[in-house]
Amino acid sequence: MRGDERGLLELLRRPDLPGAFERWSLELPPRARQATSPGEWAGALVFIQTGMLEVECRARGYETFVAGDLLALGWLPLRQLRNPGDLPVRLIAVRRRGKRPTRPYLRVTRPDGFSDAGWIGG
Repeated sequence: MRGDERGLLELLRRPDLPGAFERWSLELPPRARQATSPGEWAGALVFIQTGMLEVECRARGYETFVAGDLLALGWLPLRQLRNPGDLPVRLIAVRRRGKRPTRPYLRVTRPDGFSDAGWIGG
C-alpha cells in the first residue's frame, strides 16, 4: 500500500470520526456476488482496502477496481458487486448520517470483528 493510500485508510478508520458521519465495512469472499443498488451507497465515499472489485451496472457493463481505489458507488446505476479474485475484497465506506439506504441488506463486518446485517453507527 502506498503512503497516500495508507493515509486515506487511516482517515477513514479513525476512531474519532465526527458524529455527523457513519462508517461501515463490507467483505466479499473470493468469487462472491452481492446484489446492490445506488441507494445503498447514497452519499458514501468507498475505499477498496484489499482485493479486486467488479462493479456491474444495470446495462450489464462492468468495471474493475483494485485496492487503493476510491469510489462513489451511489452515482452509478448499480446491479451487483463481484469479487473475481482469490482473495477477499474489503471495502470501507463513510457518509453523512441520514443518507442511509431504504433496504439495508448488505452484510456488514463491524470493527470488533462481528458481522450482522445492520449498519454501523446507527
